[in-house]
Amino acid sequence: MSDKDHLILAKKVALKTKKMLLDKFSSHSKILKNNFKDIKIDADIEAHEFISNELKKSNIPIFSEEKKDPSLEFNTSENQWIIDPLDGSLNFHRGFNLSAVSISKWSQGKPLLGVIAPIFSNDIFYSLKGYGSWNWDKKINVSNVKLKKNAILATGFPSGRSYDVKSLKKTLKYISEYKKIRMIGSASIMLCLVADGVFDVYEEEDIYIWDIAAGLAIIDGSHGAFTMKKGSSPNKFHVKASNTYLIGQ
Repeated sequence: MSDKDHLILAKKVALKTKKMLLDKFSSHSKILKNNFKDIKIDADIEAHEFISNELKKSNIPIFSEEKKDPSLEFNTSENQWIIDPLDGSLNFHRGFNLSAVSISKWSQGKPLLGVIAPIFSNDIFYSLKGYGSWNWDKKINVSNVKLKKNAILATGFPSGRSYDVKSLKKTLKYISEYKKIRMIGSASIMLCLVADGVFDVYEEEDIYIWDIAAGLAIIDGSHGAFTMKKGSSPNKFHVKASNTYLIGQ
């Protein structure tokens, strides 16, 4: 199968998963684990199983938030699916309608394609290396805002980051340099909104790769740019994505 075939497959799987989540779990989901800054719900697990079974036909290793194969790590496979079956689980569980199905394919640490299907809207964002980024049949591009003081920053406090006072003060100082801040609890959707020029910058510390893999693929295809710096563990990164004017600010 070619990358184009894999994109078609990923779009079909994302839309099927979205429908399954809406039909079965949107009115009721059950908490399976309640950790420090995160929860795990039954919808996460079922979405993972559904996506994994559909993608197995590609014979490409699958790296998922819900089932990390100890023998498989980010950037160790020639081709690798990286999925977040339900990005924004707490939003989904509490009825805040910003969560998404996120599927991407990477090779040697670089995105080849990404698909993000917001569960409670009719959007589907996708990209393919060399073919741009799209929302259905509308081509999308990052904004042309040039100065941080005029820019909207999309960010958050991921469950894996440090919450000590020094770290939080540093973050507060940084975000105060922007015109406005938006935090919506779904990294994949925030990245889509940067790719579509609604927001100007996305940045988070110690965010897991599965939270941002598809979104970075879409940023890459929308004439945007991104940086990834190693975080506190192999699958965590300090990530910034924006237009080319703001990426270095």
